[in-house]
Amino acid sequence: MTLNKLLNINIMGEQNKYGERYDISDHEAICVEEIRLYTPHELIKIYQFMNSTNKKVFANGDDSQNKPFGFFLNNVKNVKEYLDKILNIMFPNQMLQFNKRAKTKEDQMLLHKIKADIFDYTKEISTTLQLLQ
Repeated sequence: MTLNKLLNINIMGEQNKYGERYDISDHEAICVEEIRLYTPHELIKIYQFMNSTNKKVFANGDDSQNKPFGFFLNNVKNVKEYLDKILNIMFPNQMLQFNKRAKTKEDQMLLHKIKADIFDYTKEISTTLQLLQ
């Protein structure tokens, strides 16, 4: 379900007058998918929800995700660092901070290195591709 359905909010983030909050009484936990796609305003709403329920709330997301659509804070120089701080407050207990599809530690480290190189625009692509040989 979407965040809007869960919280009964419209696309502007305001309470929807014509709907109802999703009934979570039959659920033991809620998992917020792709948490890094949410703006700080939406993260506040999720955090308020987390503090208003006795349900366990989990989240997942890619730490290399592009900044959330609609992120317009002009006083934030490093968006990733800013969102990391918010998420660390919301979820102080974090796990699985590596790619679970890599079969060995060596593969995980290689994947991490390749990912870092891809986002390092000062490196030549040929240098990164040599890691695969």
